[in-house]
Parts: sequence; structure tokens; C-alpha cells
Amino acid sequence: MRFWGLNAVWRPLSLALLFAFAGILWWPIWLAALVALIDAHARWHEYEEVHSLAYSPRLADVLRGSWCRRGVAEASWPEAREFYREHGYNWFSIFPDGAPLIFSKFRFWEVVFGFRKGRMRGKTPKYIVVICSWLNKGNSA
Repeated sequence: MRFWGLNAVWRPLSLALLFAFAGILWWPIWLAALVALIDAHARWHEYEEVHSLAYSPRLADVLRGSWCRRGVAEASWPEAREFYREHGYNWFSIFPDGAPLIFSKFRFWEVVFGFRKGRMRGKTPKYIVVICSWLNKGNSA
């Protein structure tokens, strides 16, 4: 049983808990805990969007940029875990691809906070629509 997608959000929630405890020592770390909670909310919505789709390596490749997004893919599709192991990701690969420079990119923070146009209107995100259309073209040929 998947327990309503808890497998998809335990990673950002564990980071939020870690930062909350560290915030006892130095209060500005509470901001990192808040960001991790917002990221958990975004991962929850991302899980709701992708868990009903069939597994495809292209979708797993789109979601491999960060530890939390890989958790969404692994919670949605058990095959994704092996896909990520083949690409060199381990259980301790916590930092996103391109760290530390990725933290200065607007797109990274857009994904962390979940500010994609598709989800705000309740539609499937554009990158998933594009990938699914590529998959349908390949299957119909």
C-alpha cells in the first residue's frame, strides 16, 4: 500500500524536520524548513499528476533532476528506482543536478515552489503533455 503518496513526499518532509531541529540552534534555518515544507506540497501535487500515467523512461528522465523529484517518480513507478540506479544515482544523492549553481536559477525555485502554469489551472503540466505526445507518436508508427 502506498499510503496516499507518502512515499513521494517523505524526502522533503525529512529535510524539513532536519532543518526544524537545526533551527533550534540558529533561527534563520527555519526558512530552509519552510522551503522544504513548500517543496513537499509541490511534490505532493506532482505525484498526483504523474502517478496515474504509465511508466516511461522519458518521464523518469524528466523527474531525475533532484532527490525529491526522483522520490515522486519512484513512488509512482517501481521501475524508476532501477532506472535511476543505472544512471548513477544512489540513496545518498541528495543535492540536485548542477548544484550549487542550480540554486541561482529561477527555474529551480519555480519547480521547488510549484509555480507552474499548468498546475495553477488544474491542467497537466506542459512537459508531461509533450512527452506523452512523443510516446504516442512512437507507438503509433
